[in-house]
Amino acid sequence: MTDILLLKVGRQFRFGENKIVVGRDEAENSTLLNLDNGHMTYLEALGTNGPVAVLQGKSKKSVLLTAARLTARYCDGTSAVLVGFRRGQKKGSIRVERLPEAEVQAHRITSKSGSSRCLPSA
Repeated sequence: MTDILLLKVGRQFRFGENKIVVGRDEAENSTLLNLDNGHMTYLEALGTNGPVAVLQGKSKKSVLLTAARLTARYCDGTSAVLVGFRRGQKKGSIRVERLPEAEVQAHRITSKSGSSRCLPSA
């Protein structure tokens, strides 16, 4: 059920076998925070306005770094962003540069029409 709900919110990205969903507004951020199923990593900018992101799948260091850089990409403020993350009881933070637009587009999941949404919103 969580997978279906995730398809209806946020910006959708694929990194290898992992899926990253980044909220677009306060309502989507709230929805993402309420979808905790114990198998996702949550990311959020610290000290600046920005989105909540959810990483599904194994949170290897390279995948976590990409998810943090995607989160930073949609934050207000400077280019370097401190992003906090948590998965269950495991917590941490990492300072990252924003992911460049070309890399954002390389990971974005789009529909055949070119829209960044997989399904229309309900």
